[in-house]
Amino acid sequence: MSESEKKRSHITAHGETSYSPSSLLRALTANPLDYSQLRNGGEEDPPMRELGTVGKAGVAVLAVALGFMVSASAVALRKPVTGADNPRTYLSKQLEQRRQDVDALVALNQQRQEKVSQLQGQVLGGGTGAELSRNEEITGATDLTGEGIVVQLQDSQGQRTLPGQTATAGTNRVRDTEVQLVVNALWHGGAEAISVNGQRVTARTAIRTAGDSILVDFRPLSPPYEITAIGDPDRLYNSFAKSSAATELRQLGAQYGIGWNVAKGSKLIVPKAPIGPLRHVRLKEGNQE
Repeated sequence: MSESEKKRSHITAHGETSYSPSSLLRALTANPLDYSQLRNGGEEDPPMRELGTVGKAGVAVLAVALGFMVSASAVALRKPVTGADNPRTYLSKQLEQRRQDVDALVALNQQRQEKVSQLQGQVLGGGTGAELSRNEEITGATDLTGEGIVVQLQDSQGQRTLPGQTATAGTNRVRDTEVQLVVNALWHGGAEAISVNGQRVTARTAIRTAGDSILVDFRPLSPPYEITAIGDPDRLYNSFAKSSAATELRQLGAQYGIGWNVAKGSKLIVPKAPIGPLRHVRLKEGNQE
């Protein structure tokens, strides 16, 4: 076919080429679904080549293989992880190990503090040593033993709500605010020293919440929470029974099942608090050397 015949074969009945803008618009408005007329200049698409037996078998094998892989992946993802491979178990072990490390460091620190106290007593002696001992008792730098009371707080065993209220997470747990209320009430009642689960409470102690745990000086505690106060047991007991903290605990016990009780003790122990860094030193008059 000559070049001129090829050009004439692409001219439509309206005297336009198949690729001219007007021809394309005319083809769209005439039959918008027949895109083959636009693509091939009016010629029909060639028939699609059918797959042979080998091709169909290959497609079937590929589909089966993909389906098997997807099913195996889904089963592996849904299979529960147990034993040492469980991330929760691994994190629990790491947390327990870190707690043991902290306890060992705290014990070592206490041993060194006792050694420092012995050396201080040997150097100072006399009235200065007695004054230092009194100051250590006030600041929580030494262990105290004596009479007093113990207030125990316990999470409720079941979720309780008032009629018409919806149960929410955390309503059956003792919060840091309840511990703070009890500690403040005991200070007000004349306590000489206070500890919470063995952690000494001083003027610099922070009682707060992190997640579901109550922290005392950044040490996580577990229920039940035993708040020990050394002092006159009768005075502490009567003062606490009349305090706003006791009223709050009665309401929490009635509404949410928070357990609490108060007991007197004769040989209670309040451990000393870790000694922080030395921030201020002042020489007494007459000791300028």
